[in-house]
This record gives sequence, structure tokens and C-alpha cells, in this order.
Amino acid sequence: MVAQNIGYTHNWLRINATIGYFDTDDYESRVYGYEQGVLYSYSYLSYYGEGIRWSVAARATLGRNLTLIVHLSTTDYFDRSHISSSLQQIDHSSKTDLELQLQWKF
Repeated sequence: MVAQNIGYTHNWLRINATIGYFDTDDYESRVYGYEQGVLYSYSYLSYYGEGIRWSVAARATLGRNLTLIVHLSTTDYFDRSHISSSLQQIDHSSKTDLELQLQWKF
């Protein structure tokens, strides 16, 4: 797995982007990657097969007491036409996650 992270901060806005390419033989040779989520959240994901994972996280301070946090991520697999199985099966080769969090300090 090869991954790169880049960040940008400007006054009220902070953006972090990550992209990674993975290529393993099978589940037994899977690799793991850390990914920061919304406030008080993180993921430690496992990857196997061949594909890319990218994510963008943005944190905007909208006022003295209000903060909006958005995290969007996608995993695209090159070696399969569906993800998972049974009731959790996704009939596509990619999976997208969106997390939104609004923090109000009072």
C-alpha cells in the first residue's frame, strides 16, 4: 500500500485529503490503514485485493460557537464487481461513506 496525506488550513477552514493505492494477493495478505473521521472518531480499515481509497475531511468554524465537520471517503476496487455478501452486499465495485457532524458549544 502506498498512501499520501495533504492538508490545508486558512483561518476558519481546515481541509485534509488522503489517497492510497493497495494491491494484495488475497485476504490473508491484507494491509491496514488509519483514517481520521469526524470529531472523536477514527477508522482503522483493512484492504485486500486491488484498488484505491481516497477521503476528504473538512472542518469549518462557522462562528464562535458553531463548527461543521464533513468527512467523505470512497473505496474503488479494480478486481471485483460487488463488495461484501448476503444482506450487506453492494452490487458495485465502489463504496462511498459520508459523515456530517455539527458541534455547538454553549
